[in-house]
Amino acid sequence: MKNIAYICKWCLGVCFALITLYVIKICIFGDYIADALIARALPLSIALVAISILFFSIGYENRA
Repeated sequence: MKNIAYICKWCLGVCFALITLYVIKICIFGDYIADALIARALPLSIALVAISILFFSIGYENRA
């Protein structure tokens, strides 16, 4: 069970890093059309929050 949690944590960390890099790429190198930027970045930032909550909850369950 500990190996599965480790693999899930690793995959969540990779997803978190990739989505973060994509959002940064959109914000820095994207065309600055505010509506298009919000339409792309907002769902991804919500996904980042959800992934971080899962990441820390898996870590918390491992300690118990």
